[in-house]
Amino acid sequence: MNKNQALLEAQKTWERECYQRLKAEYEQDEKRKGKLSCAFGFGLSGHYLSGEKKVMVVGQEANGHTFEYDEWGLENWQKWAVGYLDFQLRGEPSEEYRFSKNNSPFWQFLRKLQAEGMEPCWNNLDKVRRYIRPEGKEWAERKLPYRNPGEQANRERTLLNERIFDGKSKSLLQKEIEIAEPDLVIFAVGPHDPYYHTLCDAFLGQGAYEELNDPKCYPTAGNVAVEISQKIGLNIPAYYTYHPNYLQMKGKLGDVVKILAKDLQEK
Repeated sequence: MNKNQALLEAQKTWERECYQRLKAEYEQDEKRKGKLSCAFGFGLSGHYLSGEKKVMVVGQEANGHTFEYDEWGLENWQKWAVGYLDFQLRGEPSEEYRFSKNNSPFWQFLRKLQAEGMEPCWNNLDKVRRYIRPEGKEWAERKLPYRNPGEQANRERTLLNERIFDGKSKSLLQKEIEIAEPDLVIFAVGPHDPYYHTLCDAFLGQGAYEELNDPKCYPTAGNVAVEISQKIGLNIPAYYTYHPNYLQMKGKLGDVVKILAKDLQEK
């Protein structure tokens, strides 16, 4: 079984045990909750698989994943995600999908990593979003609901990050990292909720928000990329930084790239 097949198998297990449970809740209360989006399908390009310095870049959340469940399954989203990555980094066209160049700070960040000899793969903390109809208007895409830690509204992210793999010891994101075998992981999501909450759920489990709620783990203006591998139990370098939008605004995008390149050179 190749790595993309292994990823898809893990994602389908997650789909059955986590995603479908939440989707059913939305279907039972669509008027109030809206519709759950299709899930992001993380995959690996051939360039990543043959690369010498592999880096997993974890962004905030899936965007534009629709609720066209019959047309878009995990297999299609994985193919789309790999094709999109190859187009953005190398301009390689896809036979199945039409892409246009994305010059957002996030994709500029990945191109800078590639220019430094790193081979990125692209993942997301929040695999899904939701669609609502404000005041009966057209469907609009929104984040999953979030309130302060400990409140019932956050149970959706907790459900989607349940430990269902390897004797209920790993979440989907942990399993994806295990399969992808990057040399380094960077969480380019910013030190704020809801993504900080998802990071805690994915690696430390339900109710563990306070375990990572340590100022030493937060990126700051003077320390834009913080190494947190021991905090989250990874045996590879793992950095926590701001979203590339903020890094670019502050002129720090290149600084983070240098930190990662230096770490990989020293391995």
